[in-house]
Amino acid sequence: KYTSESFAFLHKTAKEFEDEFNEIPNHQLNSLTEAISLSEFSEGLTKTALVRNRYENIIANNSTRVKLQGRNSEDDYINANYCLDGRVIVSQGPLDEGCGGYDQHHEDFYEMIFQQNVTSILMLTNYIENGRIKCAEY
Repeated sequence: KYTSESFAFLHKTAKEFEDEFNEIPNHQLNSLTEAISLSEFSEGLTKTALVRNRYENIIANNSTRVKLQGRNSEDDYINANYCLDGRVIVSQGPLDEGCGGYDQHHEDFYEMIFQQNVTSILMLTNYIENGRIKCAEY
């Protein structure tokens, strides 16, 4: 299943990572109002999905979003997208129970990890930044 190409990124320099990152289109939106006006984010704007987004202007894109399997279409949302031709999933880390009015952040996160057969997780944020909780410990 895995080839030497699967791990070629381990040999990249910091500059190569930076260049690749800068080539990724930035789809962060300026506001929830802007998101509402764009149809490609409609699935992340339902009442059920909105409480699962950490930030109101960072929403999973319909065309590449990860769907929690075995759930109905109203409950399969997690703020996660496939990228790099499906080889990588980018996701918001889970929040503590009750944050944003939703208690299943950890369960959804782990469900996605197991369903997608994730073998490695890279966390790009600290749990706390500038005195604010950015991600629950997992």
